[in-house]
Amino acid sequence: PDDPDIRNNLAYFAALTGQNLALALRLAEANVQAAPGQLRPLATLAFVHAQAGQADAALELMQPHLGQSAPPPEFALPYGLA
Repeated sequence: PDDPDIRNNLAYFAALTGQNLALALRLAEANVQAAPGQLRPLATLAFVHAQAGQADAALELMQPHLGQSAPPPEFALPYGLA
């Protein structure tokens, strides 16, 4: 998909259902590279890593944003899974 929102949703739901995690990872990484400052694509990438059993990679992605007084709500699910 060319639309970043559709790519993000596809990656999220592929990871959620455990279907084609390799594709989910590629799509999520592409979104983070296209918009490195946005939290939603980063949270999706962390979620994909968590669903793929890569908790360390998920936590590493979120770490720069976890020092705040309250972690961003986008990270609630991937952080809990990781």
